[in-house]
Amino acid sequence: MLSRIPISLLRVVCWTMSALCKSDFKKCHTLLPYFKQLLAVPDDNVVSEVLWGLVHITGSASEEELVRVSCEISLSSILGLVASSKPAIKMPAICVLGNLCAGPMEISEEIMTHSCLRILANELRNASSEKVAEDLCWIVSNLSLGVSSHVQRLLDEKIIQLMCDVLSSQAGYKVKIHATYALAGATEESTEKQIWAMVGLGILESLVKVFYVGDLRPGVICSALKGLDNLMTAGQGGEGEVNPIAARFDKIGGFDIATKLMEHPNNKVAARARKLLEKFAYEQSYISEIY
Repeated sequence: MLSRIPISLLRVVCWTMSALCKSDFKKCHTLLPYFKQLLAVPDDNVVSEVLWGLVHITGSASEEELVRVSCEISLSSILGLVASSKPAIKMPAICVLGNLCAGPMEISEEIMTHSCLRILANELRNASSEKVAEDLCWIVSNLSLGVSSHVQRLLDEKIIQLMCDVLSSQAGYKVKIHATYALAGATEESTEKQIWAMVGLGILESLVKVFYVGDLRPGVICSALKGLDNLMTAGQGGEGEVNPIAARFDKIGGFDIATKLMEHPNNKVAARARKLLEKFAYEQSYISEIY
C-alpha cells in the first residue's frame, strides 16, 4: 500500500507525524504501527523522520510505554539502522536504542539477544564523531547496570575493554563521563571472576584516570569511587592477607588521589573518598611484600 504513495507525499506525512510525537505518549502511540511499516521504506528522509518521531516518543515514555514501543517496533530493524553509514539515520537510531535501554530490564534482555553488543562494539571502534561515541557509551552505561549475565556479555564482546580504552584516549569530556558510568556500573553486579577479568583489562587504571579529567561533576567522581570500592572489595582475603587490587591501586597513586578528594567541597565526594581510605588504605603496609 505504501508503495503506491509518492515519496514526496510520504516525506511530508512523516515530517508531520514526527512533529506530532513531541506531545505526550497517549496522543501519539497510535502512530507506532505505521512507523513500523515506514521504517522499511527505501528513502532516507522518510526513515530519518520516523526515527526522530520515535526519539520523541521514547524520550518521554514511562517504563510501561517503552515496553509497548519495543513490542510494536522491530528492535532488530532499529539495530540495523544504528549500523547505517548515513548520519541522518544513524544518530536518531542510536538515540532510540539508548532511550529503550534506559527502560525496564526486559527490554535490555531483548536487545542483548539481537546481536546488539556486536553492533555496538563495531560502532564504538569506528565512531564517526564525538557525538556518536558519546551516545554509544551512554547505551553501554545503561546496559552495564543489569545482572552479571549482562556484564559477561560485555566482557565477551570486548566492550569493557573498549570502555577502558576510551578513558585512556583523547576522547571528549562527555564520552569519558558515560564510559565512567559504564565501567562503574559493570562492577555493581559482577561475580568475583568477572571483577578479576576486568582488573586484567585495566579497569582499575582507567577509573583512576577519570580523576584527571577537568571539571568533573560530583556524581561522576562518586560513581568512579564506588566502582573502585567494588573492585577492591573483591580483592579482600582473610585477615592479614594482602589485597592485590588495593596494592595495585596504591601503586598507581590511587590512595593519594583519594586523600586529596577528602578535601573536596562536595560532602558526598569527601565522604566516599574517606570511606575508601578507611576500608582499604591500611593494607598499604603490606604492599612492599608483593612488589
